[in-house]
Amino acid sequence: NGVKTDSTDARCIALTYKEHPEYCIKATHDELGMLFRELLRHYRYYTDMASRLKNKLQNELHNYFPEYARVMGNSWTDCDGRIFLLTICPDVTELRKISDKEINRHFKANHLRYTSSLKRKVKELREKAIDWGMSKYTRDMIANVATQLLEAKREKKKITKEMEKELRKSKYNIILTLPGVGVATGMALVTAFLTHEFKNYRDFQKYCGTMPIVSQS
Repeated sequence: NGVKTDSTDARCIALTYKEHPEYCIKATHDELGMLFRELLRHYRYYTDMASRLKNKLQNELHNYFPEYARVMGNSWTDCDGRIFLLTICPDVTELRKISDKEINRHFKANHLRYTSSLKRKVKELREKAIDWGMSKYTRDMIANVATQLLEAKREKKKITKEMEKELRKSKYNIILTLPGVGVATGMALVTAFLTHEFKNYRDFQKYCGTMPIVSQS
């Protein structure tokens, strides 16, 4: 009937493999490849989680504390200190209640630095931000999302270190010397190489999406 469905796609793939197996890339089992695949799976999980939490936090602040992002700067979610501040002061009312000394105590307890730059930004927020009447439930939610974001970033950093350690001790560590190839990209390339049976380098290029091909349906 001309309708494109998952079932039709699956049938086409099965028929292609049956009639022209040479067109298909076979999967292979390799212990190191499986280890790398698991590490990558965890890395992507925490990367996706951090991204979703960043968006959630930015949306809530846009609605209830818009001055925060403006004062903290465009890339404020990359700074753990600026995220952590929201766990103790999710709105300007809370920020005006607490002293710099108390904020510094909270930061030290969590092994973070309350920098002079951040102090200046906190001072600006106290002076210029508007109280938008944020409810207790919204304050609690913002603080909770900020806490979860910090945890996701910590887990991502931890798994990245583990990935680098495993990749550097493998015989494929030379991939990290390529310009522009970091730990995640390098491990993804090695994993693809170890878990698929490529006939030649062109097949590998096609798999990685670095070789132009004509595709139409």
